[in-house]
Formats: sequence, C-alpha cells, structure tokens
Amino acid sequence: MRRPRLPDALERRQKDLDNFDKNAGEEMPRLLLELEKLRTVPYKEIISLTDYLTGYSPFETKHGVKDAEFENVLVVVGRGWNQYNFNEMLELAQVQ
Repeated sequence: MRRPRLPDALERRQKDLDNFDKNAGEEMPRLLLELEKLRTVPYKEIISLTDYLTGYSPFETKHGVKDAEFENVLVVVGRGWNQYNFNEMLELAQVQ
C-alpha cells in the first residue's frame, strides 16, 4: 500500500532533522525541535485529536452531552459562564 506524498516543505524539514548533528554543539532550531517531538506522539493520539477538533466525540453532540442515554453523567462546570444558574439546576436535578 502506498503512502500519500508529503508536502515538499515537510520533506525538506524532515531531511534537515535527519541531517542535524546534535553533537555539534548548536541549538536545534525550534521548527526541527517541534518536528522531533511530534514524531514521538503515537499516531492514534493524532487521529483522536483530529476527531475531537472536527467535532466528533462519542460522548457529546454539538450542544453538549446527552444525559438520556447514560445512567451516570459527569458535569464539569467552569467559572465565567453565567448563562445558567448551575447550583439551582443541580439542586433541582437531585430532587428528581
């Protein structure tokens, strides 16, 4: 199976990384350092991040987590979002 061709700029950067002599006493350029670090990230994590950033998650919809499908739901509330009175909402939810 053939892999897709990488963009020329990325191929050049990879060659630069391959040819960089860590023992020469020079500091590695930031872009090469970032590429080196990125290569240590498992591919599965890259796919998961891409799925999350494009809106796919098995646990949420565009409008938030649906509680009807789950017996237990974890709600994480951050400060600064004041469209709802979360204390009142959670108190009412406990009564039911």
